[in-house]
Amino acid sequence: MSKIEVMDVYEARDAIARTDLAAVLSIGEWAVDPPPDVPHLHLEIVNSMVSNDEVKPGLDFIRKNLDRKGAFIIHCVSGERRSTAFALAALYLQAPKSGWGGAQAALRATRPRSYPNSSILSSLRQLMKAQ
Repeated sequence: MSKIEVMDVYEARDAIARTDLAAVLSIGEWAVDPPPDVPHLHLEIVNSMVSNDEVKPGLDFIRKNLDRKGAFIIHCVSGERRSTAFALAALYLQAPKSGWGGAQAALRATRPRSYPNSSILSSLRQLMKAQ
């Protein structure tokens, strides 16, 4: 199972040099360039308001790669809003019995400056309920 790591783009640029990468989800205008054998998705979400269609590829990518061993890096420019919304969904999927509160506690333990984008989080929750 992957270890979810949330970071800003500068931290992510350093982190992709690691050898234990499971996957990388880049959100926003800047993406990193992980090694070719590491699954990578770049979602160019730059607005604070999003649609389910914009968010769904990220959720699908998380579901597809969550069981890979290693670090699952989720980053945006600042590592505080867009990336933390997707990280919450990933943490919830890893431990659904802990609920969203458990996912939030796990996120805050590793990324105290987390302010999940409410529009992205709302879309993720809607999509997760529908599937």
